Amino acid sequence: MKLYRHWVAETREIAGTTFHLRDGSNVSPEDAAAKLERRAAILRASEGRDLSEEESAAVREALLDLGGRTPEGEYEAAICEEILDEPDARNAVTRNRYGAEVLNSEDTCFLDVDRVQKARTLGTRLVRFAAPAAIVLAAGLIVAFAANAHLASGLPRVNTSSGLLLATVLIVLSILAVAGFAYALTSPVFERPDRAEATLLAKIRSLAEKPAWRGLAARVYKTAAGFRILAQADGLAPSNARFRALARALDADRLYVNLCGKQGCWRARLTPKPRRAGVKRPTREMRFPRAPDAEAPFAAWLAGYNEASAGFAVCRPVATVGRIVETPAVRLHDDRTRCASSLPLA
Repeated sequence: MKLYRHWVAETREIAGTTFHLRDGSNVSPEDAAAKLERRAAILRASEGRDLSEEESAAVREALLDLGGRTPEGEYEAAICEEILDEPDARNAVTRNRYGAEVLNSEDTCFLDVDRVQKARTLGTRLVRFAAPAAIVLAAGLIVAFAANAHLASGLPRVNTSSGLLLATVLIVLSILAVAGFAYALTSPVFERPDRAEATLLAKIRSLAEKPAWRGLAARVYKTAAGFRILAQADGLAPSNARFRALARALDADRLYVNLCGKQGCWRARLTPKPRRAGVKRPTREMRFPRAPDAEAPFAAWLAGYNEASAGFAVCRPVATVGRIVETPAVRLHDDRTRCASSLPLA
């Protein structure tokens, strides 16, 4: 788990550009400050230069190795969040950038599913293709009808440039038809909200019947925006191919899956998103690591957030496939998300 206990943050002016730098360490604040200095030196050495492809790759790798954000904006690998609780060596509760509490776990797999895909049958693809195909076909018929009417009217024959234009239009329409068919065959088709839960459960049960996934257990929770899956199976790790295969099979959010691999842990939000509880996010100055003069404003914000979030749950269990082992991390998740309550979801 790439979670540092000590962080430093500074704003530096380097070659006329403002950089908001931060770095972390599990050794000491001084070690984090030294890493920040090394990263600032890399930026100073590269700023304003016409770097070769090899030099650019080296700068990018060095910045990522230091646990920071590259100038191009790639999400950092290290988790820059305040540690609130460490129930054991493989689990930690942190507060994320917008103030919600998050469980970071190396041994408890969570999946976020925003939208559930339909099965990729030829019938559903053809139905999806029907509307754009009808538009393309109608346009082609209009062009052909116009050309035919022109010839039947006894008007002079179409000149060469007009003929080329007509041929170009027909070719473009044909390409659009082929592209639309290819898109319909390969792009995902999502279930309606009222059918998503049943389809997701059917996928889990089907997967659990396969020899490669024998012993798979999953608890499905409803969230404000979709579903959360707690999965238990042999051989799962945040960055391995088996986890990615499970994520693909169950339509998990791709960004979330990528971040799990980079950060070396699974993550599950435990408290409501502020905006869903009617609270504004903390300002940039209040985000961790905070300056001393930001502690009081953040404490006031946190008091309001805690009061507002007490009226909401984060998720609610809807079904379980197989036998879930009730580990301390599972119990912590279910307790802190208030999933057994009847509170509205946020």
